[in-house]
Amino acid sequence: MATELDLILQEPPIDGLITMVAFEPRSAADKGISGVTYDKHRALAFMSRPTAEAILRSQIYREAVGRCRNGDTTGARDPRHVYLCRYMLAVVDRMRPMQAFGFQEPHQQKPYVARLRDSHVTASFDPLVTASFALRDTTGSDAHNPRIVIMGGYIMRGQLAMLQECYADGLGRPAQFILWSKIGRQLFQQNVLRTLLSATQANYPEHWSDFQAWFDWAPSALFSNVKGAWDCVGTVADIAQTSWKLRLHGAAVARSARGQTGGRRVFDPLPDCEELELAGTAIKIVQGFP
Repeated sequence: MATELDLILQEPPIDGLITMVAFEPRSAADKGISGVTYDKHRALAFMSRPTAEAILRSQIYREAVGRCRNGDTTGARDPRHVYLCRYMLAVVDRMRPMQAFGFQEPHQQKPYVARLRDSHVTASFDPLVTASFALRDTTGSDAHNPRIVIMGGYIMRGQLAMLQECYADGLGRPAQFILWSKIGRQLFQQNVLRTLLSATQANYPEHWSDFQAWFDWAPSALFSNVKGAWDCVGTVADIAQTSWKLRLHGAAVARSARGQTGGRRVFDPLPDCEELELAGTAIKIVQGFP
C-alpha cells in the first residue's frame, strides 16, 4: 500500500522547481566512482518539461552556452560562461527522482550507475552534445541516453541560482532573488572535493577555488543574501548524517506554505524545527537586511 510520502513523490514536479545532483558520464557500469575527476564533474538538473523549455528560450542561457562551447572559460566577462555548459537539463514527470537523488550524499550510499533514462529522465539537453537548443528524448530511436554515475546531492546555492535566473529570463518575467547559505565553512563539500574528485592533494586547492566560485555566484537582481545556522539536530548535520532530515523538512515546509498538500499530512522528520528562527529570518528578509 502506498504511503502518504509515496503519493506525494508520484505527483508531477512544480514548474520552476529544480533539484540537482553531481554526476559524471561513464563508459562502463562496473567502475563505480573509481577514476572520477573534477574536470568531468557536472550537475544533473531535474525539472519539469515547461521549466526546461523556458531555460532553453533564455537569451542569457543561449549566449553563455554559446561562449563556453566556443572555449570561453575565463569568466572575464561573465562567470556563467564558465559554468552553464556543465549542466545537463533532465526532464522528469514525477517528484520521486528529484527528491531521491538529491538526498543522496557521497560516502553515505553506493553511487548510482545507470543509463540516463533509468533515472526516470524522459528528455534531456546536454549543451556539450546537442547543437540546437532543443530537448532530446531519452527513450526513442534518436535518444540521448548516456551512462552516468550519480555522486550525490551536494550542489550549492549558486549552482541553483544560475539556472533559476535563466528560467525567469526564459519566461520573460523580471525576478529578484533571495539566496540562502549556512554560516561557516562548507566542510562537507570541501571533503568531497578533496577525497573524491582530486586525484592528488596538489589538485585540491585549484578545484576548491573553482567550485567555490561556482556556488558563491549570485544574480545581479539580488534582493537579499541570507546566512543562517539551521541545525535542529543538536550538532553539525553533515557529521551526524542527518542532512536528509533537514532537506525533507525544507521540502515539507515549502509544500505547506504553497498550499500544495491537498489536505494530506506532509511527512516531516523535524516538525518543530526552529520555528522561532524561521520567523526571525523571515522578518529580516522583509526588512531587507543582508
